Amino acid sequence: MSKIGDNPIEVLQGVTVQVNGETVIIKGTNGELSILLPKKIKVIHKENKLLVQAGDEQKKTKSIHGFTRQVIYNAVCGVMKPWEKRLEIV
Repeated sequence: MSKIGDNPIEVLQGVTVQVNGETVIIKGTNGELSILLPKKIKVIHKENKLLVQAGDEQKKTKSIHGFTRQVIYNAVCGVMKPWEKRLEIV
């Protein structure tokens, strides 16, 4: 399995997560995001953690597994803390 994909995602306080088949809906203080899951990826919501599981051991599925986990993690962080970009003027 993917090293990144195996790590559980901790759902922060104030964030609600709904897993509806192939869609994960994440709501927080700064908005709502919905993520469409690839066919061979499954998300399990237990207590305050999300587990992303791959359907098989193929190389492509492993890479999608880690990528999907990171996208969901970024969404969980993004609905709590707004995105910002800092520019340094030289």
